[in-house]
Amino acid sequence: MGSFEKTFSRMIPGIEWKEKRILNLADREWIFLEMTSNAIDTDIYNILLVTNYGKEMLVFNFNSTKEDFPKYEKLLRQSVESIKISKES
Repeated sequence: MGSFEKTFSRMIPGIEWKEKRILNLADREWIFLEMTSNAIDTDIYNILLVTNYGKEMLVFNFNSTKEDFPKYEKLLRQSVESIKISKES
């Protein structure tokens, strides 16, 4: 989680961290990063989830414009909570 935070803080213009934590979804640990950032023409609200899947990294990114986030927040968070990944073989 620390590596993501450091890298994103250096690379993403205007990043503002909202939350950084380990989240357990369906018996799987995820890095949960919530942030806003500046884009060319608008500000973006991001929720990023990262976990391992075997030897690979699995990433989900939920986002909207910062302006529209209140309108979509409930649906985005429901989508996050609905994630279920089968056990890797």
